[in-house]
Amino acid sequence: MGYVNKEADASASRASTGYRTKDGKPDTQITAFFRALLDAIAVSEGDVPTVSDQDAYYMPIAARNETQEQATQGQTQQETQQSTVSMSLGERQKALDALVKDGWLYREGEDAVGLGPRSLLELHQVVLQTDGVSEEARTFVNGCLGLN
Repeated sequence: MGYVNKEADASASRASTGYRTKDGKPDTQITAFFRALLDAIAVSEGDVPTVSDQDAYYMPIAARNETQEQATQGQTQQETQQSTVSMSLGERQKALDALVKDGWLYREGEDAVGLGPRSLLELHQVVLQTDGVSEEARTFVNGCLGLN
């Protein structure tokens, strides 16, 4: 059984301080890196969906920029432009270690990471709604949550 903290209490606010910039704003690089990891894990195949450290260190990281609205034939259309986030190998290693330490990811052997308990409890819908989610990942997440 797991618990999800839906209230903004003191411990919840301290939990994410490691993912903030020096000026206190959310670190968009780590957020984008984590989202790229979730997407890669969701589409991976195998009994336990994972991504290798090597893949995590060198995968492209897309960042969503502000949504722009365009008028097209009398209708408003929203378009999200994407750019690539630049993170050094050291920054990726440090972020990966922090995400494992905080329970968002877990170590599978010595050279891969998978969904941690926090991701399973709080972000399972994000994983299940990822484009191209593998059947193995869907079965794994649902099994962990007792939904099979």
